[in-house]
Amino acid sequence: MRLLCLFGFHDYYAIARVSWCSMHVGCHRCHREWGMNNDLGALVPWAAVESLYLRRGYTRGVDLVKPEKNRDQFPS
Repeated sequence: MRLLCLFGFHDYYAIARVSWCSMHVGCHRCHREWGMNNDLGALVPWAAVESLYLRRGYTRGVDLVKPEKNRDQFPS
């Protein structure tokens, strides 16, 4: 199953919303994590952005923004 991940076919899931346009996501198969920015279309390793969000009070799995205020951008 991890072979699919080597070719970029990850099984993404949302861990938390960390800003109005960014999410913390992971892969069920390879257990890697990324920061995803919807405005820029960017996906970067979570280690590169983790300290930024930890300084803002992020706790793993807890949204920093309320989903109901952002319903249009992140549909349920």
